[in-house]
Amino acid sequence: MPGRKKKQHTVEEWELWDPNAPEDEAGEQAQESAPDIDAPKNKLKEAKKAEKAAKRAKKEEAPQDSEARGEAYPEESGAKHAGEEYTQDEYINGEYTEEEYSEDEYAEEEYPEEVPSDEEYPEAEEISEEQEAPAKNKKKSKALKKKAKKKKKERPQEDEEDDSDEPVKLIDLVPKALLPKRFKLSEKELKAEKKRKAKRKKQEAEFKKARKQLQKRRKAAKKAMARRDKGKKQSPDKPRQRRGFFRSLWAIFDWFYVKTTNPEEKENRLKPKIFGRTLTYTGFMVLMALLIVVVFLVLNNRTVGVEREQIIVTGLSDDFKGYNILVISDLNGKTFGEDQGTLQRLLSSESYSLVLMLGDMVGSGGDTEAFYDLIDLFTSQRKPVYFIAGDSDPAPLLDTPRAAGEGRTWREMVLSDWVLGAIEHGATYVDCPMSITRGSTRLWLVPDNFLNLNVGDALNEYKDVYAQEQDAYLVGVEAAKLTLPLTYYRRNLLDKTRDLIVNSVRDGDIIVMLSHEVPSDSQLNVAQSAKSETQRKNYLPAPDIVFAGHYCGGEWKLPLIGTLYVDSSILSRYGWFPAESYVQGQRSVGGTVVYTTQGLGNNSQTIFRGRLNNPPRVALITLTGELPSSFLE
Repeated sequence: MPGRKKKQHTVEEWELWDPNAPEDEAGEQAQESAPDIDAPKNKLKEAKKAEKAAKRAKKEEAPQDSEARGEAYPEESGAKHAGEEYTQDEYINGEYTEEEYSEDEYAEEEYPEEVPSDEEYPEAEEISEEQEAPAKNKKKSKALKKKAKKKKKERPQEDEEDDSDEPVKLIDLVPKALLPKRFKLSEKELKAEKKRKAKRKKQEAEFKKARKQLQKRRKAAKKAMARRDKGKKQSPDKPRQRRGFFRSLWAIFDWFYVKTTNPEEKENRLKPKIFGRTLTYTGFMVLMALLIVVVFLVLNNRTVGVEREQIIVTGLSDDFKGYNILVISDLNGKTFGEDQGTLQRLLSSESYSLVLMLGDMVGSGGDTEAFYDLIDLFTSQRKPVYFIAGDSDPAPLLDTPRAAGEGRTWREMVLSDWVLGAIEHGATYVDCPMSITRGSTRLWLVPDNFLNLNVGDALNEYKDVYAQEQDAYLVGVEAAKLTLPLTYYRRNLLDKTRDLIVNSVRDGDIIVMLSHEVPSDSQLNVAQSAKSETQRKNYLPAPDIVFAGHYCGGEWKLPLIGTLYVDSSILSRYGWFPAESYVQGQRSVGGTVVYTTQGLGNNSQTIFRGRLNNPPRVALITLTGELPSSFLE
């Protein structure tokens, strides 16, 4: 704040001043003998103060209206109201100086904070020229007004009195300089500010997006540089990183491709291609995965194992206790090593007394070489081999029989070539019940077409048909020449079977039925039903054991689920997700034990070819008449 101006001393005061005289607390010399020069001025100050007090009292009593105030105090509407009530001579003679009134006094008393305008006091325009102060006094008053306004700006403004009945808001009591920016802006400015913020956010989002794209391009560029510098040696300062197994395979494959590619194709020389497409590391990994799956399937289909099972036969005699039977099914012309050498090595350490082959040994392709090699494998060891035909094998009987003569029997006239070939290699074709005797007990091998067959009635029918065809053959009917051998063959089988039922099969004998397809439970229940004395002479007894194949162990086995599908119309869900006991292993139906082997090959009639999680197996069955210890626990 500006201070009071320095006091001006007169000539008389300088003459009375003694430089050696002591000074008082205010820094002025004590002049005891000097006359009191400021006495007139002090009197003038006191008079002015009294006049100011009177004016203040008049203002408090004066009306607030501007027009009324002008009428009551006409002297205030002239030049004196503006601070010009003293003339220039009074200033010069010392009767009034600037130091007598401080800035605070000017701002509070002489000059109000707000100078009234012409609109508020229109009577100011009617002031006469005689009442106006000289031009110099006007300049002085304007300077004082500027100082007062400056003082007003420097100090906080007092809140104006509000005569309205509206409550005062808390925000109105806070100085405007201390308020947030949003309280200082108008509604229009606030909208503009919101638009600027939205635009700024949009720009920031675009900037972030552009930055992400730039980072992606930089990463891609780094990868490209890494691929480009792939062939260069690593810096000696950095340790050499060990490659993984698949990375090493990829590097070997890439190197081999580069060496074997035409050097003239410089652009594509370092880019391996398969089927016209560039092979990347990801594609290489996919190919490796497929290759592993293929190798697994091949190894899974070529790795043969032995499935060992014990079958309990009620009332089994001591002659057949511990009797071992090797069961093989569904070879389908498949070879395991040269001359089935893999199977030979696998079974060389196994002990068994009988070999049963349950059909589909040749397969739909009719390749008999693998089948004959397998027969030779067992006959060379003097193991008896019995076989039947399956649904995928060629028909065991010819449609057109061979001509008679040259010492051919009726059987040789009607059996197919592959069946006769197997017989020549030492195997036995089971087309009717055949027995294996040990001690006083017989084990009967019965084909599945005799299950629930009334042999007596069938035999009588074929006898009538044979008599008719024989008469037609003698007359010269050509059709009779084709059908007569087949009729005679079937009639002969039924006649032989009827004789065995009546004269040879006894209680205590073991009935083993050979079946390619698994018989249904209802068929086995009918075979076990009670029969009269007459029926017993026409039906074979219910089998004790049924050996079957056809399902190939379910072919595709899924982890935790099991078999996916088998070709069967008698199972629930038409073979989808069947019970494992129907697909492989043994289960009991009444007094009959049904054992289904996994087989060696594939079922050509299923929708899923190959074997998944289901390696080929041969079954080694041991007959026993005692319950195993694990069953009793």
